[in-house]
Amino acid sequence: MKILGITKLYILSLALPLFYDCADGKKEEAKPQIFKEAGLPSQINHKKVFKMPLYKIYPDTLTKEQRDSAKISEAYKSVYSCVDTIAASGKPVAKIYPDTIAQGNTAFIKIKSKQPLNKPYFVYDYGSGSKKFPIFKTNDSIYTGLIATTPNTAAGEKMIILGDEEKKLSGAVKLWVKKAVFGYDHISTTTSVSNLTASADENHIIGMALKTESDTAYFGTPPFQIPVDGRYKTAYGKKRIENGFCNENYFHKGIDISAPEGTKILPVQSGKVLVAQQFNLNGGTVIIDHGFGMTSAYLHMSKINVKEGQKVGLKDIIGEVGSTGHSTGPHLHFGLYINGVGVNPVGQWLNPTSLKKVKKAASAKAVKILKNTARAIKK
Repeated sequence: MKILGITKLYILSLALPLFYDCADGKKEEAKPQIFKEAGLPSQINHKKVFKMPLYKIYPDTLTKEQRDSAKISEAYKSVYSCVDTIAASGKPVAKIYPDTIAQGNTAFIKIKSKQPLNKPYFVYDYGSGSKKFPIFKTNDSIYTGLIATTPNTAAGEKMIILGDEEKKLSGAVKLWVKKAVFGYDHISTTTSVSNLTASADENHIIGMALKTESDTAYFGTPPFQIPVDGRYKTAYGKKRIENGFCNENYFHKGIDISAPEGTKILPVQSGKVLVAQQFNLNGGTVIIDHGFGMTSAYLHMSKINVKEGQKVGLKDIIGEVGSTGHSTGPHLHFGLYINGVGVNPVGQWLNPTSLKKVKKAASAKAVKILKNTARAIKK
């Protein structure tokens, strides 16, 4: 197939020297023998490369046989490692951190642009069709967007399309999602608890709050503080078997921390209270906006100490542990949401070593992820 009279393979070959330059931050001439052995032209025309939309010069334009060929492995790896840093027209530069995440984790889109961008966005499918999500301005030349995945996100390659209202930004970044194992949680409830359902108002109020997209970032660099002093009881992502019945479409959208009733609850980060109400299913609920599409939810509280619209800091007590709503005993259900999607708060956001009853092996791995998240925010 040809694009503007140039084969995809030829476009890829034109880009290779540029990719070598960005792979390690150093000027390095592409080795001619790499092109020769791969059967690629060695001529270079950067102008033609920059005129092509980014998704058209991705390494998946290579056939499986070419990808598997040892002859082009060096060239392919170079392209694959940093092709997502090149935005169409050579103006804004986009990068995704990290480029590979496990189901339930979060990725960061970082865009550097000397030109102001008008309402930049990324297009992503969370499972109900592709939608636009905002990318927020961090400082004069840096823009940040958060991409969430869940246990229901299909593992594999995701192409994230970028754009803005004035078409200064175009192209794409590539994200790889790895399959993760979450397991099952068995609970037994009384008939009165198991029959609890959320009213239409409850679903609407909570749903709208979790999708808040404010352009003020209240949150700082992780680790976020633990919301309550208690025992880490139920992990994120688990399927739930309640009284012998399992809903395969459901997954636990947060973590449960058991603690005595009345234990004080703190926000994990500063923010603005969006919801502070008692509900039928979720019980005493507080939802806080942290900005850039991030919200946190605190459920089953016995007492709520804040009001909607109130700004809260790290030392403000927002409520107390309870067992209201669909609950089997005093605990806090804590959830962290990105663009309305519940993500795994442990590892990237909460320090697992601060949670009681966490396996050491899992903690060490999650602490490494936590450090990478902090680096991504700072970039």
